[in-house]
Amino acid sequence: MELLREKYVWVCFLLLSFAATSSVTTRQTRTHCKTTCGNLTLEFPFGTSPRCVPDERFLVICKEREGKAFLNTTKQEVLSISSDGELQVLVDILRVCKNNTGGVDEGRETDRIEDAGFTFSDKNQVTLVGCNVDASWDYFTGVGDSSDSCVTHCSSSQPIHDDSCSGNGCCKYPVTSGGAYGLWVETTGFFNPCIYAFIVKAGYFFFSGEQDLENLRNVTRFPVILDWTMEGTCQTSSCGLNTYCTNHTSRRGPSYSCKCLKGFEGNPYFPYGCNGIPSFT
Repeated sequence: MELLREKYVWVCFLLLSFAATSSVTTRQTRTHCKTTCGNLTLEFPFGTSPRCVPDERFLVICKEREGKAFLNTTKQEVLSISSDGELQVLVDILRVCKNNTGGVDEGRETDRIEDAGFTFSDKNQVTLVGCNVDASWDYFTGVGDSSDSCVTHCSSSQPIHDDSCSGNGCCKYPVTSGGAYGLWVETTGFFNPCIYAFIVKAGYFFFSGEQDLENLRNVTRFPVILDWTMEGTCQTSSCGLNTYCTNHTSRRGPSYSCKCLKGFEGNPYFPYGCNGIPSFT
């Protein structure tokens, strides 16, 4: 059996370090701060101008002709932004393939992302597609690191079924929020053309059996949900009126998030961003 050399790829999203001030919030409300890019709505603290963001890692590059937005730090395409603390981006997959001589081509790897200013949400899954493959990952929080793995097997006596990702050609595992991941794959004698490992938002990917084992339907990126928080604590927060604040702990230190109280909606980081929801009786 040919032993595929270990493929090691780090995928790290670390909490952003910055202090949000009231002057930044004021700048965001000015008319010169762009609030859309194509179909994307830009929620504070994100913006397209350095004058409208508290830190460059919240800076979004808007390509007007394409109608697409990209994070300035990682160049990843942004799909959605929420003032509730979520950001959705497209992340490249890890792919390892055989070549015509029976060797191994490195292929396309998952982006190496360091100090990007965000953490993985628990609304994602680590997914592995391939035969006789072991995908492992380390999870780092700085307060309690851990490791997990996901293993697939294929057999001629056991047919591959669509929408089944429980070990026969495909496996998945829930993501733990709040840290950074180191992800790698290794295998002995895989017989499908390629193996694929990726993080994807839960419920998005449905295994298509033989077709995915062949080429993953030529998909090279998947949507991933990231969490973002503000540096500091609730005692020093810049939450607006009609909000509540939650403290968080990560490998980068303390941070906090603001949310509107029940019955209110809007951007909780504006001084008067959370407004009452009209009731119709």
